Amino acid sequence: MDIDLISLEKKINTLCTQKGITVSKMLKEAGLSKSVCDNIKRGRVPSSQIILTIATHLGTTTDYLLSHSSSNSLTWLRQGLLERVITKESDHITDTQLAKALESISVLLSSPPIPPA
Repeated sequence: MDIDLISLEKKINTLCTQKGITVSKMLKEAGLSKSVCDNIKRGRVPSSQIILTIATHLGTTTDYLLSHSSSNSLTWLRQGLLERVITKESDHITDTQLAKALESISVLLSSPPIPPA
């Protein structure tokens, strides 16, 4: 599988911006070297472990980071729900509904965990 490093870099930057952090800060928090993104810019493919660590830290999937399509988050979410049989084509979920769901997921991922009762 060829990895589109330009797309990978853009997605990492976008997700960091959405979380209100710099890429450098994200890498440090994830326990990765700040040279990871420099290496991506130089055309070096990161290891699968590095990609998984970044995806996990940013609250996304490796599938999203590595996808070749430039489709937006809503298309990605819709496809994921269909593939996991959480929804079906006949459900006719609107983009507005998906956007609200994605926003809720983002809030959940950025919130501190709730301790068990």
